[in-house]
Amino acid sequence: MSTDRYESPLSERYASKEMQYIFSPDMKFKTWRKLWIALAETEMELGLSQNGKPVITREQIDELKSHAEDINYDVAKAREKEVRHDVMSHVYAYGQQCPKAAGIIHLGATSCYVGDNAIKQRYIDLDREHKNNPDDIGYDIDGSLIEIDNGKIDSDYMNSRFTKFLKVLNQPNYSPEELEKALNSLHKSFASLSQEKQKYANMLIHDIESGDLIIEDNKSFMDYVTEYEKNAENDQIRKLSNAFGLDENKLRNIMSSPVTDSNINEYGRFDE
Repeated sequence: MSTDRYESPLSERYASKEMQYIFSPDMKFKTWRKLWIALAETEMELGLSQNGKPVITREQIDELKSHAEDINYDVAKAREKEVRHDVMSHVYAYGQQCPKAAGIIHLGATSCYVGDNAIKQRYIDLDREHKNNPDDIGYDIDGSLIEIDNGKIDSDYMNSRFTKFLKVLNQPNYSPEELEKALNSLHKSFASLSQEKQKYANMLIHDIESGDLIIEDNKSFMDYVTEYEKNAENDQIRKLSNAFGLDENKLRNIMSSPVTDSNINEYGRFDE
């Protein structure tokens, strides 16, 4: 398995080599190591000590830097089978390469320190390709990020690509090349969605392009995807009720309630 690119059917079709690298294992885990080095350097500069002695030395930091790029994936994978924790597995693997610095890796940090800040860096890198275009809509992220919901980061990024797509589509004389570029950028952002949600996202885009949907200013991209998904579910319930002669409201009540075999007709709630 290649570690210098992200592999999926979508990435093979839509993503550039640069995009695949940004989402690759190499990019992720090298960023983790850079973050651990930055943490150790900051703790040393602040004078972190124990019993009057410095906890972190320049020799330890130099050792960390000497192995910042050569990720020992085999050690990390073997360790993760034992501890079931990706961050601690890579802390261990890094420590195997840096025995003098093993005790200071990830010192005082949580998993979110590397996990969330690596995602932050990913979106900074994604946005760089658009910086040369003054008309492009960038993706802003708080530079002081320490901990944030990963789903929100993905959702906000997709919405920025959606806004860019709409901006191009609303131009009076946009070129096919401009539209294709904006559409491909939006498709690339779908990587974090399930296949089911990707289906509704593509339906949404089709309806916008065909003029069947008028965009509302107060709705985000994910608002529309969720709405399409809910409408499809409602349509299935309606068809099922009609096909079997069921009471649609009662069927909805059963589906929305924590129903079990023992309480399905509790208090005779579904008696005729």
